[in-house]
Amino acid sequence: MILAKGLSLKAFTLILAISSMVTVLVVDIVVTRFFGSYAGYIAGALTIVLVATVAYLFISRESQAQELILETLSKVAEGDLTVQISPDMVKTSIKEFRDIITNISKTVANLRKLVTSVEESTKVVMSKTEEIKKKIEVLAKNADQIATNVEKFAYAAQEMSTRAVNINENASKTMEEISKMNSKIIEGVKMLTKNLTELKASHEIINKANEGVTVLSNDLKNLLGKLRSLKEFTGTISNIIDTIRDIADQTNIIAINAAIEAARTENTQGGGSVFAVVAEEIRKLAENSKEMIEKINTNIQSIISQIDTVSNIADDTMKRADTITESIKNALENALSFVNTIGSSAEQFQQVSEGFEKESTARLNKILDSVSELAAMSEEISSSAEEINSIIQELTASIKDIEGLIKDLTGSGRTMRDEVNRITV
Repeated sequence: MILAKGLSLKAFTLILAISSMVTVLVVDIVVTRFFGSYAGYIAGALTIVLVATVAYLFISRESQAQELILETLSKVAEGDLTVQISPDMVKTSIKEFRDIITNISKTVANLRKLVTSVEESTKVVMSKTEEIKKKIEVLAKNADQIATNVEKFAYAAQEMSTRAVNINENASKTMEEISKMNSKIIEGVKMLTKNLTELKASHEIINKANEGVTVLSNDLKNLLGKLRSLKEFTGTISNIIDTIRDIADQTNIIAINAAIEAARTENTQGGGSVFAVVAEEIRKLAENSKEMIEKINTNIQSIISQIDTVSNIADDTMKRADTITESIKNALENALSFVNTIGSSAEQFQQVSEGFEKESTARLNKILDSVSELAAMSEEISSSAEEINSIIQELTASIKDIEGLIKDLTGSGRTMRDEVNRITV
């Protein structure tokens, strides 16, 4: 009856396709319930596209067997019962329907694979999305910690600024005290300079005394040289005396011989030549004695002269020694006075130094306390900086993990896109 009213096989096929689409929507609802809305929507959409494509191809397929069957059915509907359907026509139509059903089965199998792939990709996406969610929660928590540490930094910076102002004030006061102490030191230096000038004058006096001592030493050396020369001359005199002694002995012997010869000449004649010889020898001996005596006299005069020189040197040395003694005495008195002055200045410096030391110690203790507090704050800031650094490292690692997850999601998306692109519309 339906066919008799003009309903074609194409319309029947379209109804079949629409029924299939409704079935697919039911399947889509089931998939959405178990695998999530995203996977269900994708699977349903792809299935609808594929079924619509198959239906379109089925509807648009025009074959001779279909036209003959439609024509026969139309005649039967009009009351013509003489028409006959050829078995070949039926076989051909059955073969075409079998081919269509085979293609539909293949399409359903491919669709099943596509749904399975989409399902797996959806699971991966959901897993990666959950990991990204956790990473983002960690990032938010770390961001809160960073904000807390930044507040600590701000507070510590304010405290350090206050401490720095206090240290600056204490340092200014200390500098004022140092300036006052510097003025006192300058006065003390002027006093010491004056004392040093006096010391320099005393030093010059001592240098002069030293020069006098040096001259005295040289004079003593000259005196020793003269004494050595006198000793040498004494040795020469000793030698001369020995020579005179020898001459005296020889003269004595000659005198004895002359006496003997004189005794003989009294008894005999002709002894005048002997006396002449003896007289000549005695004359020579007398001359030698005279020369020796002159040498002795000369040496004695030289000794006397050197003794006079030594006496003069000794007198000069004594006078210089007296002068040096007086100079040294004056230098010692000046040095003693200078020492007393230095002692008084040293006492003043000691008193000023002790007072300055106490004040400076108190100031420095305050500064050191402030520095210790700043050091403690610095340690806290350093600790906070380490915590922030650790958090930043964790954030960096989380960001890298998120980048990896995004890459994985991108890969899964590409896989899903490739699977969808396999369908040609």
